[in-house]
Amino acid sequence: MAWPYSTPKVAQLPGGSAGAQGGDGGAQGDAGDAGIIQISSANNKGQPYAILTKNSILLYDEATDSVISTHDRSHDSLEKYGVNLSMKRNYDDSLIIIQTDQNYLLIYIILKPQDDEILSVYHGHNGKLLQNGNVIETKSQFFSNTEILEEPIKKYQIRFKLFLKISNGIIDYQPLNKLNLLLVTQINTQLINLENNDNQPLDLGLSPDNHVKKIIHSCYKPHLFAFKLNNGNILFHNRTGYLKFDKFTEPSYFQGCQNGSINPRYKILVFIFDYNKLIYYNYDIQQKIKEKDLSSFSSSPITKITWDGKGESLIVLFQNGNWLITSTFGSIIFNSLEYDIPKSWLTSIKTLDIVSRGDKLILSDGNTIFPLELIKQLYLSKQTNHNLKRPVLIQGSNVHIYTGYEMNPTSLNKPFDWNIIKIPMDIHIQIPQITYSSISIDGKYLALTNEKSLLIYSFHGMEWSFYINDYNSELKIDQLNWFEKFNLLIVTNKTSINSELIILNFRKFKHEETFNSNLIIFKYDFDSNIKLINSLDDDILVFTEDNKFYQFKILPNGISFKIDLIKILSINKNFNEDDNNFHNIIKINSKDPENNDLLVLNNGELLYLNYKTDRYEKNLLLDKIEYIYKINDEEYYLFNGDSIFLIKKLSNLLTTRDPTSSILKISIDDESNHPFLLILEKGLIISLKNSIIKKPNLEINQLITKNSIFLHDLIRFEITTQSPIEIFHKYQKYKNFQYSLELLLYQSIINSLDIEKLIKLIKINPSWELNIISKCLRKIDLKYWDLLFQNFQKTPQVLLDQCIELKQYKTLGNLIIIFLNYTKEETIDDDGILKILKIIFKEADNDDELYKIGVELIGFLKKLDPSGELLKKSLKELKEDVKTGV
Repeated sequence: MAWPYSTPKVAQLPGGSAGAQGGDGGAQGDAGDAGIIQISSANNKGQPYAILTKNSILLYDEATDSVISTHDRSHDSLEKYGVNLSMKRNYDDSLIIIQTDQNYLLIYIILKPQDDEILSVYHGHNGKLLQNGNVIETKSQFFSNTEILEEPIKKYQIRFKLFLKISNGIIDYQPLNKLNLLLVTQINTQLINLENNDNQPLDLGLSPDNHVKKIIHSCYKPHLFAFKLNNGNILFHNRTGYLKFDKFTEPSYFQGCQNGSINPRYKILVFIFDYNKLIYYNYDIQQKIKEKDLSSFSSSPITKITWDGKGESLIVLFQNGNWLITSTFGSIIFNSLEYDIPKSWLTSIKTLDIVSRGDKLILSDGNTIFPLELIKQLYLSKQTNHNLKRPVLIQGSNVHIYTGYEMNPTSLNKPFDWNIIKIPMDIHIQIPQITYSSISIDGKYLALTNEKSLLIYSFHGMEWSFYINDYNSELKIDQLNWFEKFNLLIVTNKTSINSELIILNFRKFKHEETFNSNLIIFKYDFDSNIKLINSLDDDILVFTEDNKFYQFKILPNGISFKIDLIKILSINKNFNEDDNNFHNIIKINSKDPENNDLLVLNNGELLYLNYKTDRYEKNLLLDKIEYIYKINDEEYYLFNGDSIFLIKKLSNLLTTRDPTSSILKISIDDESNHPFLLILEKGLIISLKNSIIKKPNLEINQLITKNSIFLHDLIRFEITTQSPIEIFHKYQKYKNFQYSLELLLYQSIINSLDIEKLIKLIKINPSWELNIISKCLRKIDLKYWDLLFQNFQKTPQVLLDQCIELKQYKTLGNLIIIFLNYTKEETIDDDGILKILKIIFKEADNDDELYKIGVELIGFLKKLDPSGELLKKSLKELKEDVKTGV
């Protein structure tokens, strides 16, 4: 999941000018005049992305957005074979195939830095070896705190190999590895080996009336293919041999789909239906799981949808040039149509793609390239309670740390700032493409890794320390997590023969000390690689690729720790080898050592694993879940792309399987606010969105954090099953409790809901009761006042008298102003108004707010009696009271 970070750069086509920085692009050269047709990002990390124009193909370095190789077609080539229309890449990024408008396929080979043709350069006449070794270019970084640094750019070359004339017309094509090409013509579907000219038709089991109209393929799972047929249906096939494509599903309700994109990590095909509706289909269970109507965002048809490599971000492009970023199950992360700023990168995009890591978008309006950096939640792929509670967002060398969990909010509308740390350039080039991050519970240390390096930042000393791997083991770090109770860093490391769980003790670490293996206090070797870890209470949970569950317990032992392996259980019969998208593992009952039940989040499905004697029984609880957090043994919260689900009593859900009495659904008011954290203790949901501000010569793009209250939803949910006094004692310490009761009363009155138990809850504290009624009266229309008075069995005069009795003078002032507008039988007489006015000014000596209320009341007297007599009488009596000192 990722948000746009800053505003995009502008990358030039060769011979062109990109115009003003951050702008729309200016004049273009020859390649620009040809027009950018398509952008294709690489399927593998570090590979270049490709730009296709009508007469050329260009490779760009992903890190620097620099042109590293071009192939310009000659005028004769364009005349003979036609102009470029589209391109596709194979899944190891060694092959690019271009379709022209004259039914030719042009085959290009991408040579990598280690290939002989790039490594060895010979003189063209005498054959003398001129160069042998990597061709290295560099870019200079001048924005370093220390010195100018040069970062290497890997060299790639593109070479034309051959062309194919397709006499029967090209319907679709897909390049595969080993120089194979899957081709659909008007006659049949065939597999071509480009090396030996072998051409074999494929038998897809189609009836004579049906033929393939489109290939839907994901390079992230290269054996999986979806074929759209002429009748609108889609066939799913697994390629199990050179010419063997096995059909495994053919859902009939796909009729009418325009295009689609496969998310193999979650086993989902998302396809476009009715031009701007998305249908989510799980091809593993062969069911439609969701529909997402995007017509409210744009009435224009969708022209492209594409996933990042982890399946966490879906990019949607509309025909009118607007675009969206959504999460796995459809939460709107960014909507370019939301901003009324006439910039090409927001409103005029013709083609786009996202890099495999999901941290960069490449956009184009047809003339200019806009590389747009994205800031990511790296911890969603492998979730732990600790990292979900203390989010860290990463973009390049920028680290954003959310610290609002420990802070008390002073205002519902005041967002918490992110603590932003910039990794120095000389350090960042040693740890590029960070894959995981975690911050310690006390906020003293930040841990970062890119698998090959481990970096610690000390907030106290403001020092960076690389881990020195001084014990003989390979370093391929997969996951980081801090233990909740102590400053212990949990690391999982893969070696060539096994996987390791390593625990490092930072309780007495000083930033000036060497960060090495001396900090290791525990190491355990597994027979299989680790899929997931989680730390809850005193436990560390480990789930391995051979489907075994390990439970370790950490307890203090004097000045040290006692770390024991408590149990090993097999979950082997519950998952097949294709189930490899595990996101979280949670032990349900942490207090009971005999209870081995687990919650597992896999492929977006929340599974309950019930342990019975010697085996686990798998049960599906909820689907389409993006993340899950354990609050305690009974309470959890989850997000499904649309709403937050707060499980209030898990044991009841597991027993009855009835979500109505166990799960509170919390809707998100603004769909562009993505919820990333729920703080139950404060009754708040914390969400994140982009905010683009237009300045005279530039746009500023910033991340905005919003706090939304949900405590009123929680009280409404619980008041049906719990007594008012139980709810009062449970939530009275919450800062937003009074406001939640006020909001709940307002919603209940205007919607004519039963509020008998709510009134009993409000009446428990009489001073709160008066304040809540006062604020509710300010919100609701006059037509609802009678209903409120009847339910509380109070009159305006009774409320005023109670305010005086309880010395609630601010509430008294607010109520009298409200009641001056009330025209029912019982009104407040002049003497009553004067009495209240005197009380307010007497108590306002050291209270500015109360004084302002008194002044406001005087202004109301003038409006209430246009003759001014009541006002004169009031002022006269106030002056006399001042003279007599009353």
